[in-house]
Amino acid sequence: MCQDTAAEERIQEERDVYARLHDLTGNFIVVYVVDPKNRRVSRI
Repeated sequence: MCQDTAAEERIQEERDVYARLHDLTGNFIVVYVVDPKNRRVSRI
């Protein structure tokens, strides 16, 4: 698979996830990011 195609698919997946979250929460959204190396959680 071409890297450009893989990147485009990843971007579309992220957009789909954001759209689903927005549908569920409206304009209020909190995103948590977990760093698997040190297991730290960050709130964005």
